[in-house]
Amino acid sequence: MTKLAQSFGWEVSQRTLSLGGNFGEEVTDLPNHYGDESEKFKAIINNSTGAWLSVPKNGYVPLHNSQLEEAAKMMADASQRTVEGFETFQGGRKVLAFLKAGNNSNKINGNSIEDYIVIGNAHDGTSRIFIGTSTVLLRCANQFAEIQRDFRIGHTGEIAVKFDEALSHYRQYYIQKDIMYDRFVRMSKVKIDTGIIESLTDRLFDVDREAVTKEEVELSTQKIRSIESFKDSLEGEMSDLGSNLWGYFNAVTHYSTHKRGVNGKNYQNNNSFGNVVGSNANFNKKADGIIMSHLNVAV
Repeated sequence: MTKLAQSFGWEVSQRTLSLGGNFGEEVTDLPNHYGDESEKFKAIINNSTGAWLSVPKNGYVPLHNSQLEEAAKMMADASQRTVEGFETFQGGRKVLAFLKAGNNSNKINGNSIEDYIVIGNAHDGTSRIFIGTSTVLLRCANQFAEIQRDFRIGHTGEIAVKFDEALSHYRQYYIQKDIMYDRFVRMSKVKIDTGIIESLTDRLFDVDREAVTKEEVELSTQKIRSIESFKDSLEGEMSDLGSNLWGYFNAVTHYSTHKRGVNGKNYQNNNSFGNVVGSNANFNKKADGIIMSHLNVAV
């Protein structure tokens, strides 16, 4: 499991830039929301590296990392939890805060798991400030996250007000958690055979088995290696958890947490605690949808 920092240790700032002035070479390719008439605009800068994180629209109010730390502490106090730590992701483009109860270990069919509240912010403008959950299977530190899309905060002058609302909204977390645990229990009761496993895996990796069988298409070497690596996770997880949807779900999270590559690099060097953001979060979300579609039919 990734060790979280006790503070971000860096900050963002806004810097007014002008075409043809400072950073002129960097701002030649403006986002579409800036017309030719724009002579000045503000960029979000990572103060520790000088990296330019985004060029937001007019009216954008950045949430400073120190503000996110304070919001995490307020929410922890309000919900009788503790701040577990903070994580910087993608060079500062995304930042995450994690809250945890002192005794939040639970068990699904005898397997211990821990759950966290996650507060996230995107300095690159790709998402609003959000609140979600992150779940870790302690047996092998498999990680899975869900974002509560019903509570997001825009980067406006009302950030502080919205965080005050979030102090009461944390109760939704417990509802979310109970629904999630109920789903995990249901997964453990649905047995799956070799044919179902192959069908789920084909959907997960976008394989048209009929076309492959007819030799109409050929799988790439990279996809073959990815599927074989995933099958290793399947063998290990189902050996421990059983041939059921819960075992399959944990094969997915084991693969995305420990094996799945990012731009050809070892994923352990790119890991985000809980797989909250990035391509591995998207992979888990896709798998969850596939598994849930089968669960809803089977139960």
